[in-house]
Amino acid sequence: MDNEKLERQSSLQGNDIFISAAFRRFLFPTILSLLGASVCNIADSAIVGNVMGTQGLAAMSLVSPLFFICTTLGSLIGVGGATLASIRVGRGDIDGVNRMLTLSLSLLVLLGLSLSAAGLIFIEPLLDMLHAVDGELREMARDYCLAFIPGALANMILYIPLNFLRITGKPGAGAWMFGIMAVSNIAICLVLLLSFDMGLKGVGLAMVLGSAIALLYGFGCFFKKDCPLRFAPFFSELKQIPSLIVTGSPMALTNLLTFLRTLGYNHMLIACLGVGGVSVFAVLGNVSTFALALLSGVWQTIAPLTGVFYGERDTQSVRRVMFVSLRWGFFISAAFALLVCLAWKPACLAFGMSDASLFPQARLALSLFGLSVIPAMVSGSFQSYYMTIRVVWLANLISACRSLILPVAISLLASRLSPEYVWSGFLLGELLTIPVFFVCARLVAKARGMSGVLLLDERDSREGKAIAFSVLSNIGAIMEASEKISVFCEQNRLDPKRSILISLSLEELLISISEHAFDEGETGSMDIRLFATGDDVVMRIRNGGREFDPIKFFENNPNDIDQCLGIQIIVMGAKEVKYTRTLGVNNLTVLI
Repeated sequence: MDNEKLERQSSLQGNDIFISAAFRRFLFPTILSLLGASVCNIADSAIVGNVMGTQGLAAMSLVSPLFFICTTLGSLIGVGGATLASIRVGRGDIDGVNRMLTLSLSLLVLLGLSLSAAGLIFIEPLLDMLHAVDGELREMARDYCLAFIPGALANMILYIPLNFLRITGKPGAGAWMFGIMAVSNIAICLVLLLSFDMGLKGVGLAMVLGSAIALLYGFGCFFKKDCPLRFAPFFSELKQIPSLIVTGSPMALTNLLTFLRTLGYNHMLIACLGVGGVSVFAVLGNVSTFALALLSGVWQTIAPLTGVFYGERDTQSVRRVMFVSLRWGFFISAAFALLVCLAWKPACLAFGMSDASLFPQARLALSLFGLSVIPAMVSGSFQSYYMTIRVVWLANLISACRSLILPVAISLLASRLSPEYVWSGFLLGELLTIPVFFVCARLVAKARGMSGVLLLDERDSREGKAIAFSVLSNIGAIMEASEKISVFCEQNRLDPKRSILISLSLEELLISISEHAFDEGETGSMDIRLFATGDDVVMRIRNGGREFDPIKFFENNPNDIDQCLGIQIIVMGAKEVKYTRTLGVNNLTVLI
């Protein structure tokens, strides 16, 4: 975007420049991280389908719920703990972050070991639950379980470094971690399957070993100099366990319900379409895994950004985050839907489904699923949003509707009309979820006096007690913002001395940030928020430039009058000045 266009967008209004840049910074590494995890399942199924045929592919579909169990527990503890820790990141409480990290890891180890022990002891009832009743299919499923279950803990723990590294501003580490996992898993799987003829036992073992190798990299990142994460005593945090579980429940519930949905569809498809239907569902499941990685990249990027802004009561930035996320989400989901509808046959062939008699059924199933990705993006984005702002019941309602209740109910009813109609549940279930949560959200908003489906309390903005806007990093825009901020001071009846200090603080800090956080000639964007609270005024300045702390700069250059005189006046006149680097973003808070 050229400078003239940037300048036309800016004034004392918000723009999406900073929000979009921050969103992209987290979006693509997060998508790559989740794609790495998805590639493992997709590649394993493709290898099995081509090496072991339709029976092997059907067996992979039957055991796929085991992966959902691991992601359920990993999401429950990893997402819940990291969400609570992100609040502490905003407060600068790194010791609290490390206690939450250690608590989350300890809980996941305990749950993982218990699950592995139970799975091995009750393996035969587990196979019955997975509907592995056929002789050959049951043997294949048993082989996979005996290899995967003992090491399933490694797969669960991956969600600890993934989520905690992201909230400390290192989303790229997760991409590297899951990339290592994918490459290791595929290489080991090929060796064990082709060279040692280990069948599905080799596939399960490859998943465990690939996860373990990725963990070595993930935890290794904790010990780098620029990473604040360390293990710490956590006994004082035990009382936070219920809150941790509740916070992580929407993501975990989605995985759990997807697991139950898979069981339900396997049972339904065997009954109405036979093994061929299960094979089609296996291909659809792998395509779904890929779609989930893309969409979850959007959903999981919403959480950390919204959490910071919502905690600061910056409703304008919250709205912009959701707008940007839905814009990116629509682009990604629409492109994916088109690709699936056009490339359904290559997808079938890629996973070893070469039986032409199954192609009409596969085309219908994949096309309907591809279209369902667009409404899924919308409902999933709001589910992540409601989870972040702690309206957990509404996030769980969305999860229950879209992940299990509506698609299974619709498919069950539709299959009675015609067996092929069983595939309609995916699209119709996602479409019907949107009006359900929209109506619920509007009812809540009306009852609580909030704004729209985002459930935002915007009374401060309406009453003039808060103002948020964006300023470009050039002198003209900075001077204009400094002059116009007097309107805010007048509305809140601030005395002349404090009004001058606010205007001076804003001007000097923006100039300093423009000169040091952005390259020469670069037109960056800085987000400013001021709000009156009691007898105080809080000014927050945020930008996505390189790391720059004006206060530390002043302390290191006290004799540089040209560069530091204005900052010195602010330090002496303000009640408190605090700098933090949160989520890779510069945050400066001034209490006046």
